[in-house]
Amino acid sequence: MADVRLQLKSGKTRGQNPRDLDPDEIAALEETRGVLEAKGKQKAKERAISRINAHTTSEADRVIKAVEEASKPANTYFDAVGGAGSSTDLRLQGKALIERAKEKDRQAKRQATEERRAAAKAEKQRQRIKRGTETDAVAPAPPTASSPRLLEHLLYLHDATAELIACLRLERGISEESENEADGSGGGDGPGAPAELPEDELALIRNGYHPGFVEGQLLADMLRLTDAGAPHTFLHRGKPVKSLPKIIYGVRDEATGEYPLFRTGKQDKSGWGAVQNMPEPLLAVAALIEEKFSVPRPNHVWANYYLSGAEYWIPVHQEQAFSRNCRNFESEGTTFIVSVGASRPLIITDLASKGATDRAGLNVLAEAPMDEGALYALTGPLNVKYAHGVPRDASVAGRRVTYVFRRVENAVVNPERRYYRELQKGGTLGPQIPLPEEPAAAPQVGLPNTISLAPTREVKLNAGLLRELGMVDDSGRLTQLRSTTLIEPLLALALLRNIKKHEMRPKKFPAGPYLIHVGGAKTPPGYKDMLEQEWPDHPPYGSNPCSAIYGLMYLEEPVAAESLDDPWAHLSTWGMRGAWGIEFETPVLQVAGARGVWYLKDETLIAGVQQALVGATLRTFPAGSP
Repeated sequence: MADVRLQLKSGKTRGQNPRDLDPDEIAALEETRGVLEAKGKQKAKERAISRINAHTTSEADRVIKAVEEASKPANTYFDAVGGAGSSTDLRLQGKALIERAKEKDRQAKRQATEERRAAAKAEKQRQRIKRGTETDAVAPAPPTASSPRLLEHLLYLHDATAELIACLRLERGISEESENEADGSGGGDGPGAPAELPEDELALIRNGYHPGFVEGQLLADMLRLTDAGAPHTFLHRGKPVKSLPKIIYGVRDEATGEYPLFRTGKQDKSGWGAVQNMPEPLLAVAALIEEKFSVPRPNHVWANYYLSGAEYWIPVHQEQAFSRNCRNFESEGTTFIVSVGASRPLIITDLASKGATDRAGLNVLAEAPMDEGALYALTGPLNVKYAHGVPRDASVAGRRVTYVFRRVENAVVNPERRYYRELQKGGTLGPQIPLPEEPAAAPQVGLPNTISLAPTREVKLNAGLLRELGMVDDSGRLTQLRSTTLIEPLLALALLRNIKKHEMRPKKFPAGPYLIHVGGAKTPPGYKDMLEQEWPDHPPYGSNPCSAIYGLMYLEEPVAAESLDDPWAHLSTWGMRGAWGIEFETPVLQVAGARGVWYLKDETLIAGVQQALVGATLRTFPAGSP
């Protein structure tokens, strides 16, 4: 290796009469160097592994030998707890150790406390005898079952037990909360207790969870897509499913105009055509799934919007068939579930729990936390044996959106020509089957950018109108929680009153309704100049509160500033025209905002906004209006 490097460095051959290397010789030497370096790295890796194995083996042998040579009381104790003295035996006794772990912990702590007290008392006695001040000296007690040697082994057992419990809890996917529920239900057989499953079945469930699967720029792109989305409430057997609004995406066949069609037994056919082209972020995730899992690239996505934990959920269920060879429940293909937003667990249960919407009463086998960017791969064999769902969870206040990727091959739909086709026994798609007309009562979760109020162009809002416009749901809860922050109260009022036609921002925002919030930053001079120019009789600076929500406004799609005929356009890069606005008679105070787009989560503040909407005036601002 040294000769090769020296020749490459000097550019000359070795020996008494060196000469310049020609290009072929240099290429051969470089190839030789690469081979030698690879061999060296491999040997170094093998040496490191050998050292690690040798160290691990020696440490394990040392611990086992120490346990075997322990005193009789220590061995008796080990046998009593079913440990049998070695780490291998402890693992085999894992089930029993989990059930008795807490009691052993208390015993070890009591034993340690007694040992410390006995040692301190003996030390005091020895010191008194040494000073000659103790007349009735008592000799130290002979070694007993509570000697320091036994304490050493008890503490070792305690540490090994704790480590084993943590390991088994991770492998079984059992949270501490669910284990505590089992402990409090009389032996772990009540609702919420993990069922006993064979190791291979646990591995089947466990291996589907992949935290942090989507990250970095791709995750940021998915978040922007999520914010821009306008989910629909679909009909199941003629009734709207308000607990799970969604958006359907698919990869379009440009030759036929058809999209893959995923069907459930309850979804009305009239909604099958509500499919959109799959956007770039989802295409990128589909490609990543294909690469990481070596499966055909998904061509269909359901975006399920869980806007809160208490009111949005999906019952425990099994995946319907979407592969070529499946007819009822999916048993071959894999469903890939990607989570964005608030953390909310995916629950795996037995089939007896199907249809349940609340966690209470479920026989939970495992749960995946599904933090932001996490993926769960629900395989066909897993789907056949077990059910899954996202039950109600009032503790979750934020929005969580689940993107469900599938490779759908058993049906297609053409939303423009309003037909669908099904896979036939021969493996080809059958004839066109007309779709029923879309129902009028398939409300969009989100407000339209135009609201007809002619001829007045304004109206006072009441509870009924708020519900009719989709600003609140049937329970009266506010549905519009997306917000954006402005720096000055006068700018917010100018926008809500159409004095300022466009909201100017350096980055694009998705179109839609926004709660207009005001922070407390200093107003830049350029904005002050525009306020003086466009609103000379504005209220005095400082006369309106900051950290408050002033109203609700629909901002249209961003337009480049150079294309706008607006005196405010020079202030930033993108402008979003206000299509309509609602100015509150009294702002909702003491609201902390954030940069960019954010969501109102505090229940007290949400209630305050709902109250402010009632009696407020909604004004529309048609394009070109003064």
